[in-house]
Amino acid sequence: MAKGGTTTSMPRHLEECSAYKKQKPLTQKSLSDFSGPNRKKLEEDLLTKTVNFFISGNIAFNQADNPHFHDMI
Repeated sequence: MAKGGTTTSMPRHLEECSAYKKQKPLTQKSLSDFSGPNRKKLEEDLLTKTVNFFISGNIAFNQADNPHFHDMI
């Protein structure tokens, strides 16, 4: 159980969570990073991460047809 009980806020949890700190990226990509010479690699990374999200969440692949998902992507 997290420090402070079950109502601990997520931001405070993430500040204290060693597992999160280990996997947390050092830098975050911006939208401008998706243009230029690295675009193809970034598109492949996004596709891979999207598929991994669907698999890890046991989300049906037909949800990719959802118009809200299309709008988000």
